[in-house]
Amino acid sequence: MTPATSSPCADSLTLDSAPLLVGEGLPVFGAITPEQVVRCVPDLLEHLEAEFVALEGRLEAALGEMRALGWHEVLDPLQRLEERLSWSWGVVSHLHGVCDSPELREAHASQQARVVAFGNRCGQSTVLHGALLNLQQQGGLDATQKRIVSSELRHMELRGVALKGEERDAFNATSQELAKLSTDFGNRVLDATNGWTLLLREPAEVEGLPVSLRELLAQAARAARTIGAASKLRRSMRNSLPQQSASSMRHAGSSRLEMKQSCASVGRHAARRSRCRRLDDPGRLG
Repeated sequence: MTPATSSPCADSLTLDSAPLLVGEGLPVFGAITPEQVVRCVPDLLEHLEAEFVALEGRLEAALGEMRALGWHEVLDPLQRLEERLSWSWGVVSHLHGVCDSPELREAHASQQARVVAFGNRCGQSTVLHGALLNLQQQGGLDATQKRIVSSELRHMELRGVALKGEERDAFNATSQELAKLSTDFGNRVLDATNGWTLLLREPAEVEGLPVSLRELLAQAARAARTIGAASKLRRSMRNSLPQQSASSMRHAGSSRLEMKQSCASVGRHAARRSRCRRLDDPGRLG
């Protein structure tokens, strides 16, 4: 891989590299920035592409010799590739879902197409597909291994391994479009959720809330200066609301407050669901 002098991510991608490229254990989320995503993901994909090309070369040579392939020759290296990308891109997707910011959105969007393209490239590898068929047909696998191989083969078929020429190009273009639409939908749901607020005008509407929580709400509203500054009010409440008060709020008798919580919860859940199991999910390359 060609080194990049301006990036700490372009070296050998060892465990002492950038936090985004550790590839195992618990991520240090606080050390991962949008700038790191933009710099490191292309280097990671380049590294994984080189490893996958090497794997294809070994598998193609074995198939050319008409010899039986072992599990350790096919699935073990494939799993290592999958886990490496799944760990790093999974961290990016997680941060995108729970620590949303314009910078992180832009960083995620700038790399999503590369991740989708790499997933399609691996999933449409005829060499890998042939190696998996070889492994399936030779026997000697236990029930779990057979199921894994069958699942990998089915996934590759759904990923377009049998397509060629214009059909494959159309499939790849569609998968890119669907991944982008999925992300855009999630972003819009989250924006709509964060932009929604509820104005409480009457004392009866906060009946049942403890005095401390009512004072906190009033203070947050005054700090926002205008009642329409919903985002400031919501951030202030999230940062300073005691757990006990939040619990009291959930059990308060105000139906309008319950409605607000329900709507916000549904909105957040929909946004997160739209970001799950998308076409840019690198959990399986083959």
